[in-house]
Amino acid sequence: MQEFIILLIKYKFFILVTALTGLHIFFVVKRKSLMKQVRHQVSLIEQLCKTNDSKTIDLFHKELQKQTEVCIWIKQSWERFNQAFHRNQTAGSSMIPSIEDHFDEYGFTQELGNRKVIEWVPGIFLGIGILSTFLGLTLSIPGLYVDFNQMPYLMNGIGFAFVGSITAIGLSLYWQISNDRTYYPFLLQQYDKFLNVLQRAFPSEEPTLKSQLEDFKTFLADGFQQMNETFTSHLQATQSMMKETLTRNTENQTAVMEKMAHQLVESLEEPMQQLGKTLHQSVEWQEKIHSDMAELVKSLQNSVTHQTKMVEKTTVLATEIQQNAKHLSKYQAALQPNITKLNETTNEQRELQMIFADLLSKITAERQQIEQQLIKQLQQMDDRAAQLKEHWSDTHCMIKDVNEQLSESTDRFVQHMHSGLEQTFTQFDTALTNAIRTLASGVGTLETLFQELPIQVEQLNHQVGEINGKLSKSISDANESILQAIQEVQHQTVLSQKSRS
Repeated sequence: MQEFIILLIKYKFFILVTALTGLHIFFVVKRKSLMKQVRHQVSLIEQLCKTNDSKTIDLFHKELQKQTEVCIWIKQSWERFNQAFHRNQTAGSSMIPSIEDHFDEYGFTQELGNRKVIEWVPGIFLGIGILSTFLGLTLSIPGLYVDFNQMPYLMNGIGFAFVGSITAIGLSLYWQISNDRTYYPFLLQQYDKFLNVLQRAFPSEEPTLKSQLEDFKTFLADGFQQMNETFTSHLQATQSMMKETLTRNTENQTAVMEKMAHQLVESLEEPMQQLGKTLHQSVEWQEKIHSDMAELVKSLQNSVTHQTKMVEKTTVLATEIQQNAKHLSKYQAALQPNITKLNETTNEQRELQMIFADLLSKITAERQQIEQQLIKQLQQMDDRAAQLKEHWSDTHCMIKDVNEQLSESTDRFVQHMHSGLEQTFTQFDTALTNAIRTLASGVGTLETLFQELPIQVEQLNHQVGEINGKLSKSISDANESILQAIQEVQHQTVLSQKSRS
């Protein structure tokens, strides 16, 4: 632990510079990424407003919900704006709500710009400065009781504490000033741009309000000169008051700084007193070391006398060891036949081990062959499985094609059947209508025929009676003429016979 403290104090400036520069670079990169994110969000809203040419809130709402890169705060604020617009529409008003009421500056800077994270940076650097002061003091003061030569390490530790606090305070001031002059104005600029884009896309003023604003502007332009004249005197008075307050504030700040310096000196008095006490204790400790060293010399003299006695004892022990060595040589001569027997048994065991090794090699070779055969079988099974997969995929594709063709053919058949049925039904309807028409005409003619039939029957009976009378007359006349002809033939035959006789 002491070596670690010495190394830490030795390389204090390198460790401090690397730690603070690393944190500084990390926070700078974080701030730049936040600025880039804010620019990207504003450019996304600007592009959406440019694409929305019709300037309708519903279309913009749909397009905004489709966007995944837009942050949650913009979507939530737009949802509130859209709900207010629809409430106005349900109430019968076409007034568009104000953009500033739903997209506030605090939400833009805190939610979209993460201003809280950037505002924590000065406090983080101050905390690091305070930790470096306490770390330097705690690592350097407790080691003073060990040696008086560690006084430079104490001074280096105090220097490390002061340098760490000063650099951390400087970095915190730098970040505070840079945030107030660069980051916060950047957020306000982007917020104004964001509001201008939305206000141009969705203006919340009606024509009557515009005319009233123009009248109000003219009124202000006319009365501005009078207001300047009246307010100049008051402004001068306020400027004087502000100067007085500023001087008072500077005086108060100097007094506060003096108090802080006094408190710092008072807070350092106690560790300096402790430092003096530790130095006094180190001197006393060195005196004790001198007395202990004198006692140690006396103890060394006593140990020398004890060592001479020990040498005498060691000579006696050496003679005993020689006698024991002779006994051991006799014991080894008795052990030699046993050793030869052990060598013979070891040779036999060696031969057995060779045989066992050959058997093991054969077993391992057979096992490797079996494993290779298993690997080949597994490869063949994998190939067959792959072929089955390919065949199954081909059959699946064929089945899909057949299903598609069947579905297409069934659709065509249904279409043809519907078209054929429609044609047959239309033809049947036309044929039926024609048949009904002909039937109606036939029925009409039959009705006329049935109506004229009795008259025609009477006429036919009359005509048949006339024809029968005429036929009877003609038959009677024919019969009379035939009879006359027969009589004349008979008369002529008689005359011919008479003439012949």
